[in-house]
Amino acid sequence: MVFIGTYTHTFDAKGRVFVPKKYLHDLTTPTERVVYVGIGMDPCVMLFSKPHFDALSQQIIDLPQTDPAARNYTQIFFENTFDVEVDSAGRILIPEVLREHANMKMPGGVVFAGAGTSVTIWDPTIHATHRAGTKPNYAIDAAKAGGR
Repeated sequence: MVFIGTYTHTFDAKGRVFVPKKYLHDLTTPTERVVYVGIGMDPCVMLFSKPHFDALSQQIIDLPQTDPAARNYTQIFFENTFDVEVDSAGRILIPEVLREHANMKMPGGVVFAGAGTSVTIWDPTIHATHRAGTKPNYAIDAAKAGGR
């Protein structure tokens, strides 16, 4: 599964947000209604399905814990990642520590953006500002990353 596109939704006063149905279908199964939310590298929240979270977790666990940078990354990633239940209405609760990291306001809007094997969740203003600053470098970044 590859997550693409952008969608907007709103937080309620309790910090719950509807996950776009297109994403929800690929994030969950009829018997598995848990997703993983974690701290993003940018000021956003990352949203993972269980299979993608498990694969990423193994990559992080395999980092050399004798390296201080790897150890710091591992600790921050895991202490700021939560398994959350998708309720019967298709909503998730994003923990306060993650909302603060992403500067999300409750109640308020959010942008869900496909990021390949994950979904990023942004405050709309931060997302727009971030994209305005990164879009001009798209071709340069693609070349640096080995993309097309």
